[in-house]
Amino acid sequence: MKFHYKEQVKDFKVNALEGLWWGDNGVFDLNNPDPKEDWRWKSMIRVPDYVEDEDLQELMAEQIEKRGEK
Repeated sequence: MKFHYKEQVKDFKVNALEGLWWGDNGVFDLNNPDPKEDWRWKSMIRVPDYVEDEDLQELMAEQIEKRGEK
């Protein structure tokens, strides 16, 4: 994605990966954590406002096709 936008002279810094974790009850208690197999999580990377969801979906599809993944 970065290189796609860099070609359009819209270069940006790739930010750090961020993650959220929670348990079935909606919280994540470090002092009494749920078993790891019950954890819920979401990984995120912040992108500039001009990156549209449609562009992201298209670029992901291109990479999946290029790599032969399903």
